[in-house]
Amino acid sequence: MTPLLFSLDDAHPLCAPLCRGLNADVGRLERRRFPDGESYLRIHAEVKDRPVLVLADLSRPDDKFLPLSFLCDTLKELGASQIGLIAPYLCYMR
Repeated sequence: MTPLLFSLDDAHPLCAPLCRGLNADVGRLERRRFPDGESYLRIHAEVKDRPVLVLADLSRPDDKFLPLSFLCDTLKELGASQIGLIAPYLCYMR
């Protein structure tokens, strides 16, 4: 089955080359930040029984880790067959 690739950063330069190289479909996310600082993520793709990849550059991880964790939990709840992380910069890897 064709994998889905979600990117936490819409403008990440690796998104398009990865989709071509992996023959993956782009998964669309809707993101919002509420005035109190809370965030909202909504998945606009059918993920049930599909392998899913998440592209996340984890530089400055404090602002990115919770959305990544929430996204992966939601993908799992929606029935993704596999979830993989592509992290071109993985913090704390010393």
